[in-house]
Amino acid sequence: TRSDSDVSAPNTVIRIPAAFDVTGPTSDANFSRKNDVIDVVWGVGAAEKIAIDVVGDCIIPFTKALGGCETSYVINKDEIKAQDGKDSTSCSATLSVTKSKAGTLDNAFGEGGVATGTQKRDVDIRLAP
Repeated sequence: TRSDSDVSAPNTVIRIPAAFDVTGPTSDANFSRKNDVIDVVWGVGAAEKIAIDVVGDCIIPFTKALGGCETSYVINKDEIKAQDGKDSTSCSATLSVTKSKAGTLDNAFGEGGVATGTQKRDVDIRLAP
């Protein structure tokens, strides 16, 4: 909450990464955690941070941070792990690709912090043992 004594920081600049689409995997694709690789493919590479996340009810959340100009990543067999007691369970999961680009924080914002623009795309998939 801002008060009357707060200083504006109008020179903060946030740059949004270029729009992109995830072209692989397709929505509702089925994968075996033990037997399949998942080819994650997205558009336009640029010098932006990229994160790939997979979350679901039967798996330990998976995350992979990439450096920049990549346009694909392969999630290898057995890289996505089942939660304890769910080794033989199938579940729906969401695979996300997030691109982030650092912005510039105005010096008037004296408490520090970061300014980051992001674009995120989600794909619903199905994971089997």
